Amino acid sequence: MFHPLKHPLRAANRANAPSVALTPKRAAGLTMIEIMLAVVVLTVGIMGVLSNIPTLNSARNLAIEMAQAQQIAAIMSERLMGTAWNDLGGQNSGNQWSLPRYAADPDGDGTTVTTVNPPLKDNNAASANDDLVALGILSQKSGVPDLKVYVEYYDGTAILGGVGSAVTPPTDRATFYARITNGAGVTNRMTTFSISSGASFTNNTVIRILITWRESANGVAALRHELFLARKQ
Repeated sequence: MFHPLKHPLRAANRANAPSVALTPKRAAGLTMIEIMLAVVVLTVGIMGVLSNIPTLNSARNLAIEMAQAQQIAAIMSERLMGTAWNDLGGQNSGNQWSLPRYAADPDGDGTTVTTVNPPLKDNNAASANDDLVALGILSQKSGVPDLKVYVEYYDGTAILGGVGSAVTPPTDRATFYARITNGAGVTNRMTTFSISSGASFTNNTVIRILITWRESANGVAALRHELFLARKQ
């Protein structure tokens, strides 16, 4: 019968083998303190995300509203530049969208002036001639709060100057903008559109497309987007 003691070589190897001290292993899993720390970190993170949701929604809504305003301005500019000179200003009954529509507060400083035609709207418009959807500018209501679109015409020579004019051409944006929105700009508005006959205008005009609305986030802040065009007969 086999017996380890009868084999000297194996017995010697076993005798010379190094001894290994056995130590207790760390229990698997997390301690209570680690769990509590993890819960605290997770809670702080969740609270941070939740606190930013209103800000993110506000920024998202503002971006959507601004995109709508830019789209409307682009559509209006294409129409105004593509319409025959003699049909501008609603002189053609099919172009009521191009009627002069001046903002009561040209520069948003609270000072108002007399206006002629109401602004274009996509909700609660005065008539179909003032409705963005009925006029085909929008395919459906935008959902932008208190949306208003103004189309303003100014004497191009009085605003831009030019050859034979006593008006010096504006050299910066501030000067140009002041000629549109200050007292001189109001004087250079046309109240009775007769651009083709020249009774109110020279043979060129500066057109301002002004779009205003209320910020949907708080319903109070008044926002605006502007686009300027210049046309010559």
